[in-house]
Amino acid sequence: MLLHRKVLLAVTVVVAGGSFYATLGYGVYLHSDYYRTMKERDLARFLELPASIGEVKPQNYYQADFLDICVWLPGRRGEVFHCNRAEVHELPGQGGAFNLTIRDGRVTVDASQWHESDYRQVLRSGLGHDFAALKLRRVDLFDVDWPGGTVRSPSPSETPPASSSSTAPTRTVPPAKGASPSSARRLTTRTPTSTSM
Repeated sequence: MLLHRKVLLAVTVVVAGGSFYATLGYGVYLHSDYYRTMKERDLARFLELPASIGEVKPQNYYQADFLDICVWLPGRRGEVFHCNRAEVHELPGQGGAFNLTIRDGRVTVDASQWHESDYRQVLRSGLGHDFAALKLRRVDLFDVDWPGGTVRSPSPSETPPASSSSTAPTRTVPPAKGASPSSARRLTTRTPTSTSM
């Protein structure tokens, strides 16, 4: 009987220890420079433009934050986009579908650095994808500077509840300097998909 208990104890230690070390190893992998570099390459390949990610911070099983993201023109001639934080939120039970939240960013259009083909390339890299196939359900923008205006964080009354699937979040883009206040625009940040969000 003593041998039976020793074997049972050994099996329990191996199973519990194995699960613990597997979880610990996966956490180390998600925080590693290798994982960050892999995600950086994926982003550059997806956009077909040079890109960098400063740091990846997994928050929980369903969310990871990507910090200090930068996208450049071909040959890194000039910055096209930068944001301090992009949050990827996986939607549980929806087959890998996710939402993207971009915080504190800027879009740069500098005619002195852009070639004629760059405009087409940047538009294609940002909009020329099948977002439904990517399983990207929604994009929210908070405090993003665009040429001619800034998308600011909405007030709590403007923010839809997390479970809302029928309305797209909108942001007010202030008028350009010197323009009339009535020229402020509403910007819908919902991505075009064939499924409801």
